[in-house]
Amino acid sequence: MNILFVIDRLENGGAERQLLNVANYITDGNDIHITSLHIPSDNMILQIKKYGFVYHNIAANSGVSFISRVFGVFSLITGLKKVVKKNKIDKCISFLEWSNILSIIIARNCKIPVIINVRNFLSRQYGSRSKLTLFIAKLVIQTFYPKAAKVICNSFGIKEDLIERFSIPESKISVIHNTYPIVKILTQGNAAVGIGFSKADEVITFCACGRLSDQKRFESMVLSFQEYCLKNNRNDILIIMGDGPNKKVLQQIIDKQTGNIKLLSHQDNPHAIIANSDCFILHSDFEGFPNVLAEAVILGKDCISVDCLTGPREVLSGNIMTDYTSEIKTLHVMKFGLLYPYSPMGIEIDRGLVNAFTQYSINKYKFDKSDYAFLCEKKGKIKWQKAL
Repeated sequence: MNILFVIDRLENGGAERQLLNVANYITDGNDIHITSLHIPSDNMILQIKKYGFVYHNIAANSGVSFISRVFGVFSLITGLKKVVKKNKIDKCISFLEWSNILSIIIARNCKIPVIINVRNFLSRQYGSRSKLTLFIAKLVIQTFYPKAAKVICNSFGIKEDLIERFSIPESKISVIHNTYPIVKILTQGNAAVGIGFSKADEVITFCACGRLSDQKRFESMVLSFQEYCLKNNRNDILIIMGDGPNKKVLQQIIDKQTGNIKLLSHQDNPHAIIANSDCFILHSDFEGFPNVLAEAVILGKDCISVDCLTGPREVLSGNIMTDYTSEIKTLHVMKFGLLYPYSPMGIEIDRGLVNAFTQYSINKYKFDKSDYAFLCEKKGKIKWQKAL
């Protein structure tokens, strides 16, 4: 069978890693083809070749004008259709919204099944921009998504969001959590690191990792960490790893702080730094199923996460807390770490995060670091093979 995977971008994000994982799960007896709506990074092309998959370039450089953008969309549709017909694609699997929409259009035109993957809490993702953006997103998603053969999401919160706010039939939706190559992550965690870590017992090293964008709220994290250090007379360390559009602004904020904060560029092996830290921090505005938080759990790290919708409560509870009918109002001690309440905000101090930092430094928490089997690659492989 010829299977085509479609994704918006092929850079260094979690969606890209999961796409390659899923494609690898179903290689037996299948020929895997991959394409993206934007030009991929050289590193991702190398990974695709390493797996033995075939990449097809359909990306077009569209301008900023409305006409050029419309032309760009039609160019993508034409290119995607050519890939499907030329390679006699039997099934299409897409990741992320634009890819999902275009894949549904082409798959129906070519009379092949399409399985779409939703990886973010869409009502918050689009609602955070404007009411008009959310209205348009609802209209488009309600029109196209029910036409897919299946809708697979990576958390129960996303499933609830699709049903309640986007009117997707529940019978179409399945939940398959992101799963991970445990041995590989642990091996990378044991690698040497190129930066020094404090040896003082009283100093805590916190770390965070992700794209430096508004979604991840690193600016608020830095301000909250500084407030925590000043309030509690602490000399702890915060390490942030990543690149992105907010890097310059974030560095300017860090330069104004007196705390011990280090900003590192994207790391080929962030697991080694996470493994050598004491506690991992996630402060996102929204997530689907945060890969880096799950990887920190696998590495045996204490974790502090905001209860953003969705994902963190499922990860930190060991897949026990899957109900999203209400948001938490106080700090929760979970199986794998601390979960603090979500508050919408811009570049400002988050009192919930300050409190989580403080409570972690005061209390000798003993989190259960065992039994993260729900994150195991083997289980994910079985579920994806059944779904496809």
